[in-house]
Amino acid sequence: MSVPGLPFLGNILDIDLDNGTMSTLKIAKTYCACSVQETSIVINSVALLSELCDETRFHKHVSFGLELLRSGTHDGLFTAYDHEKNWGLAHRLLVPAFGPLRIREMFPQMHDIAQQLCLKWPLNLVDDFTRTTLDTIALCAMGYRFNSFYSEGDFHPFIKSMVRFLKEAETQATLPSFISNLRVRAKRRTQLDIDLMRTVCREIVTERRQTNLDHKNDLLDTMLTSRDSLSGDALSDESIIDNILTFLVAGHETTSGLLSFAVYYLLTTPDAMAKAAHEVDDVVGDQELTIEHLSMLKYLNAILRETLRLMPTAPGFSVTPYKPEIIGGKYEVKPGDSLDVFLAAVHRDPAVYGSDADEFRPERMFDEHFQKLPANSWKPFGNALQTNSTHPEGLMSLKHETVESQPATILYGSNTGTCEALAHRLAIEMSSKGRFVCKVQPMDEIEHRRLPRGQPVIIVTGSYDGRPPENARHFVKWLQSLEGNDLEGIQYAVFGCGRLITSRSYMGND
Repeated sequence: MSVPGLPFLGNILDIDLDNGTMSTLKIAKTYCACSVQETSIVINSVALLSELCDETRFHKHVSFGLELLRSGTHDGLFTAYDHEKNWGLAHRLLVPAFGPLRIREMFPQMHDIAQQLCLKWPLNLVDDFTRTTLDTIALCAMGYRFNSFYSEGDFHPFIKSMVRFLKEAETQATLPSFISNLRVRAKRRTQLDIDLMRTVCREIVTERRQTNLDHKNDLLDTMLTSRDSLSGDALSDESIIDNILTFLVAGHETTSGLLSFAVYYLLTTPDAMAKAAHEVDDVVGDQELTIEHLSMLKYLNAILRETLRLMPTAPGFSVTPYKPEIIGGKYEVKPGDSLDVFLAAVHRDPAVYGSDADEFRPERMFDEHFQKLPANSWKPFGNALQTNSTHPEGLMSLKHETVESQPATILYGSNTGTCEALAHRLAIEMSSKGRFVCKVQPMDEIEHRRLPRGQPVIIVTGSYDGRPPENARHFVKWLQSLEGNDLEGIQYAVFGCGRLITSRSYMGND
């Protein structure tokens, strides 16, 4: 259904620039699951979204809003086109830096910044969550301190420039291009903000290079020292700056928004607030919070999921088809068409969430309910390319004979580094028992694709929406070519890494 608009101005008068999400949601509810406008096609239902998530038919489309952000972040991970070389290079190098085991190692830094927040009183929640998230990302990922809580009540200049930059990109995205072109002063201000932000990022890189003896196993260190396993290339300094800026801008904005909306919903839902407080008292009590407590805070986890449903961190994402397609059985779309998924509407689809879809009800997000949600009905982080999951689901039985110093082979398939880390940890445990001498290697490096006989073979791997990790593709093709009893006599076990809930989110693992 087409959304009526004014000549030249389109629907600009229907959009509240101070509350863009809710005013757009109002338009989405007024029309149908697929709203056709002059410059975009807006998707509002889970059923249509599921079609668009088929990566064999559709691919990422850098929409006008993202195109505006490229003036600052260039081809960083968030704003890059799929075909750009630096996207593939950065993706392969940086995804392992965000593996679950690496994230666990960041907890002390997260706790450090959270304590600074709690020591500040009274709180200006939205501003202080901005300080918290920016400082946390900078410290965890780059070992850099903005010290936002020690700036005499004012923001760090980087934050001021970043907020103006994002606001201007949002404003330009809602204005007709001929009006945006007339805003010369705003464009000049934006360029100054971009220059300041990139200068700060460049200083972070320079400072780390000058103190390279103080080796830090963090995101910045990965960008500075790693080389791509496929091409042998390293990231250029400009690409490193692009991605530092991407993580600081995108990471802080999404997390601070989540925290702000979560507190808002708790304040407007006293029953949920009481349950959350009771859970924290029961689980943590008067102890100092540790990372082990987090998995026990089930209700808080449900609160965050429900907040992300109603106010997703990524308001939407855009795709375009590889060839002409019919979606929903009746809507024709063509290559180059911008199919804009509006997640706030998708997440309130009554066909999935019922008549109370607009209500904040954390109970619907407990694991037992969350796992039963239809695929693609909860995608608060957009349609990010699949990432590895964290928790082991099971270990198949291993038939073996105990022989002192027996050889063992451990193969791993891993994009994020989680399975690789688990494989090495398993090798250490097995070797420490004095019974095994373990060889650890990627699945694709097994000689002639022949699994060794007469010794245990353990495979540690995850999958990515049914596809193998980058370093297991050839191994999987070899497996698919086997016939009959080709594996007979081989003692093997498979340790499958994943989480049941990730099949319902952007991290779809098997």
